[in-house]
Amino acid sequence: MWNKIFNIVICCLSPIYLATKAICPLCVLLVLFSLTDNPELLSLHAKQQNPTGKGENAVRVSAWTKALVRGLVERLGEKSDTLLKKTQSTSGDLKIVAIGDKLDHFSKILDLYPYDDKGHFQGKLKPTSHDELKPVLLICPNSSFCVTKQCKHRSLKQHSPPRDIPTVTLIKGNEIHKNAYVLTGICSSCKTLYLADRERSTNSDNTVSRMYLNSARYLKVGQSTWVDRVFSAAVLNGMYSFHASAAAYTEFWNNSYSENSTGKITR
Repeated sequence: MWNKIFNIVICCLSPIYLATKAICPLCVLLVLFSLTDNPELLSLHAKQQNPTGKGENAVRVSAWTKALVRGLVERLGEKSDTLLKKTQSTSGDLKIVAIGDKLDHFSKILDLYPYDDKGHFQGKLKPTSHDELKPVLLICPNSSFCVTKQCKHRSLKQHSPPRDIPTVTLIKGNEIHKNAYVLTGICSSCKTLYLADRERSTNSDNTVSRMYLNSARYLKVGQSTWVDRVFSAAVLNGMYSFHASAAAYTEFWNNSYSENSTGKITR
């Protein structure tokens, strides 16, 4: 399914398409994900277009779709006008209906429509998985240059060769990402190492100094486990507020957010 979606998005964002339609790229992506994340709403809309009960009439743009359109218009503001043709009205119900027509057409192109061309029900729409669209996560240094005074903001080089870049587990909020990469920066002048949560430098007497950063976006909490600030704050708040032990919080988190054994965390 995503191959078809990508082709449609590429078409919508191509220079030729933009020149003729003047569609905002943000609008295209927001509409796309709003459709794929609301299968129940699309099913309700499709049912009203294919009535079977006595006294029911087919509706071209249902109130279900209009509710989604109003949400999009509120989110996009003036940018929502780019979803319309130049000849279409940009105010009132006419705008809602015009955009609703486009959403209806778009959902059918994406096969997010549970009826065939003859109006036969093909089965309940299933949620669309976004796993294939999850980003590649790299845990990088917090600074883009060396902060040592004598280095005068010298840029950082990537320290580890490709074969030595570690692959770790990263917990962001309540999601576990298994294949995140940790990159280390190094200043070519003072040889200070920069990681996402700390800086490591060698003193004149060959001793090593480590400085942990309060502003770090990610924090290393195990040999191959990193967490973000949301998760680490939740752990601390849970322990302080509920007097929970590490084992109790681990059990709570696994029972609440882990869907399978591969996604469980350990102490």
